Amino acid sequence: MSAQEPSIPPTPIKIHIPPTLQCYTIPLRSFLARNPMYNRLVCSAFIFAPPSPAATDPRLLLLRRSATDVAFPGLWEIPGGSAGEDDPSILHSLAREVFEETNLRLARVVRQVGAGIEWTEEKKKGADGTTTTTTEIRKWLKLSFEIEVAEM
Repeated sequence: MSAQEPSIPPTPIKIHIPPTLQCYTIPLRSFLARNPMYNRLVCSAFIFAPPSPAATDPRLLLLRRSATDVAFPGLWEIPGGSAGEDDPSILHSLAREVFEETNLRLARVVRQVGAGIEWTEEKKKGADGTTTTTTEIRKWLKLSFEIEVAEM
């Protein structure tokens, strides 16, 4: 991501969501309540460039993480990030993350890719000046979607 955050897209666009993905048009809080085995959600997007005479093979948009990132510095990945409590729905979180990282506006959710990836993270917390330490277990789910963007 650049040092300057992109602004909100200038004009809202209508996003096409297939009926099979309507289950992701709910807020994060509702999704986590329905899936209590998770307490964190990440959304990511596979964005393919349309074929052209110059490039007939499929091309996938990948982003390189900053060398100063704490997690996975310098590695390549598809756009995505954490679903937010302030987003109206999970798919809005996906659109927000895609825009924040690429300045591209989600126009169509094509399909979900896979059933999701799960992982567990342990965070140890200690109070300053004490030996008391608690462990917070975070269960993550990463959902990936193939999408189309308005700018391509």
